Amino acid sequence: MDLKRRQIVWANLDGIGGELRGKNIPCVILQNNKGNAVSNTTIIVPIIAESNYIKSHSSPTYVHIRKDDFYNLDIEDSIAVCDQIRVIDKKRITKAAKALLSEEKTKQIEDGILNEICYGDTNKLYKLVWIIYNDGVGSEQSSEKAFPALVIGRDNKEKQTLLIAPLLQAKKRYLLPTQAKIPNGCLSSNLDGKILSLEQMRVIDKSRIVSQSTQHNIKFSDTLSLEIERAFTNNLSLPLYKRGQIVWADLQGLGSEQRGLRPCLIIQNDTGNKLSSTTIVLPLTSSVPKVDLVVNVIVKQEEFVGSIFSYRSSIVLCNQIQTIDSSRIKQVDNCFFSTDVMSRVEDGLLANVFGELDGNVQTNGNGEDDSLLTSTEYTGKLKFKLIYYTSSNGIGREQRSLEPIPAVCIQNSYGNHYSSVLIVAPLISSKRTRLLPTQVKIDNFNDSGELMVAALEQVRVIDKRRVVDVLDELPEEKNKEILNAYCVSLGINPK
Repeated sequence: MDLKRRQIVWANLDGIGGELRGKNIPCVILQNNKGNAVSNTTIIVPIIAESNYIKSHSSPTYVHIRKDDFYNLDIEDSIAVCDQIRVIDKKRITKAAKALLSEEKTKQIEDGILNEICYGDTNKLYKLVWIIYNDGVGSEQSSEKAFPALVIGRDNKEKQTLLIAPLLQAKKRYLLPTQAKIPNGCLSSNLDGKILSLEQMRVIDKSRIVSQSTQHNIKFSDTLSLEIERAFTNNLSLPLYKRGQIVWADLQGLGSEQRGLRPCLIIQNDTGNKLSSTTIVLPLTSSVPKVDLVVNVIVKQEEFVGSIFSYRSSIVLCNQIQTIDSSRIKQVDNCFFSTDVMSRVEDGLLANVFGELDGNVQTNGNGEDDSLLTSTEYTGKLKFKLIYYTSSNGIGREQRSLEPIPAVCIQNSYGNHYSSVLIVAPLISSKRTRLLPTQVKIDNFNDSGELMVAALEQVRVIDKRRVVDVLDELPEEKNKEILNAYCVSLGINPK
């Protein structure tokens, strides 16, 4: 069955106690389209008529849907019951409409689900339960014997239900994106080597729990908790983090590049955050002297809205832009900067590259002329140059090489003069006939006849001492293409 995210279907749902059940219940598909294409199961949230809605049950996990949001389907105003999310075998589906639920309402449902799993909370505690679930269909996890599961949703004592994911024996040498491996020693020894399977998550009535089997207040490391959240969001079309959000990342810099575990601002566009295993961040610091640079942005303490950590007034280091593999992210905060703060950050990011400061040629510290460093008067011209720089030990999908890496230096002369770092986009070989919007062709690189591609989705800062060679300046038209790709990568518009 060909299903799509946001599609409305009708399904026969079984259940006991507080589990929503019935024949031909309307539901919205939340599983991502890749999962829908390859799996015998899908993820749904049931929809109930608003006339059946009990107002005393008002909750962030209940989303009101107007008839107009169903796009011409004969469905009255309804409620999406987010805390009844579950994986079902496609055999349960009796009918599928071609219409999709509006993106706005789907996002509200997804936000309700994230609230249900305490997304982004620190000091998150888990519960181990053994449950009997023997009324599954097809590929749904089902057994006459009790099997272990982790409670991944809120444990509200006033509710009859829990959101769980089963702990299963690994059957493959690799993990699915929707799975998290629980290291040995985190649970009882008889559960060593188990895999938390979020692709089999479901709501259960608490009466399914085998008595005396519960283990409360299990504390996992921040890294493991993040992996569980990552597996959860991989099931859906949710990025683990979004543009404008604060995360804590383990940076690996050299020289004047930022390094260590520190708060960072996500600035990559959300299409990239959803589809790519890397993201682009700006580190934050509370070191006051760094505010003198034009490209850095002050954020007051009260502007860290919704944060789960305590922050002082800080500085967003727009000249320390870095592309990092998502595995470097160790904690996701619920803090999102306001439109006003992000506008100031965008100004700083554009100030990194817009225009040149022509005038005096600077020296590189050895008394030698350094053509990358000029200063004095702003002219509004773009002067990007090709360079080679030494690589660092990247991880995952971060750009790295044993040999010096060709790149285009996109920092303007103000930054070149006043900063000890440069902003570069590495050049890569590509056989694609159609480039990404964040990529730009560089023909005849260094007069070698070789076609290279400037990868602005890998933009990063490097210490100036890593530059080993300075090549040609790019033509104005090519500079404009690179500037546009830089803006696309960061989700901003030139001003």
